[in-house]
Amino acid sequence: MKINFLTWNTQLYEYGNIIHKAKPIKPIDYRTCIEVIHYIMEHMKKDNAIAILQEIPLNCNKTRSEHIIFTLLRGVFSEDEYKILYNKNKRVRNQIKMTVVIGRKDLIEKDDTGINSEIEDFCNCFYSFLVKPNLRVVAVHQSLREGGYVSDKLSRKKEYDPFIILGDFNSGDYAKRNETKVFRLNRQNYLDLISQGHYIDICEGKETREFIYSNGQIYKTPIDHVLIKKDVIGKILQNIDELKIDDTLKLSDHYPITFSFDYHYEKNENNKF
Repeated sequence: MKINFLTWNTQLYEYGNIIHKAKPIKPIDYRTCIEVIHYIMEHMKKDNAIAILQEIPLNCNKTRSEHIIFTLLRGVFSEDEYKILYNKNKRVRNQIKMTVVIGRKDLIEKDDTGINSEIEDFCNCFYSFLVKPNLRVVAVHQSLREGGYVSDKLSRKKEYDPFIILGDFNSGDYAKRNETKVFRLNRQNYLDLISQGHYIDICEGKETREFIYSNGQIYKTPIDHVLIKKDVIGKILQNIDELKIDDTLKLSDHYPITFSFDYHYEKNENNKF
């Protein structure tokens, strides 16, 4: 069975929300929002398509109601055909930024190991799910303010063993000017997942984010990643190909990343791989 993945930090939460008290609210650019959703829709037309999206707003912290962007997403990907999966941060009333997973109802389901419940107490930028029957995938958006929580949780919870970890890590194997302690921690945790967890990053350090300073200078960084366990390549996952980092799309400060593979499952007496 061929699976088609999209992972993308959409930057949509910035529209219509109070991001910084000292800065004006960015008005909703409906043209950009619709183009982002259209891009996701086109991806979801592929066979067995799954979209992992960062910075999707659930609520608007100005109106204190459901954000119009989330309403549009729910309208396009109706619950009759799709599942929209995400965690809620129990400590925060207005969920202005979260990681969302979209897939057909018969393809994905929530991971019931308890890792979602454990992390949702303080984070709605993480989600663990299964590609049926039990290919475990972790969707992440590593926070620079809470550095280390994703990779720390994954490395310490030994019985929890995802086959794929992907999303915006806010880190990579590169040096940065004026590095903070949190950035260095995130970088080390990213490197630990590769060395200790035996993962391979199929993005291979390619630049995935583009930031333009007020003086016009462009700053690009490799902070979005797709990590796949080495020992499942060629066995459970075959023909990993069609990797594309679309640096021509300027709808967000991140580039959308797409890739595919053949998912091979054989049931044994323990119902495990």
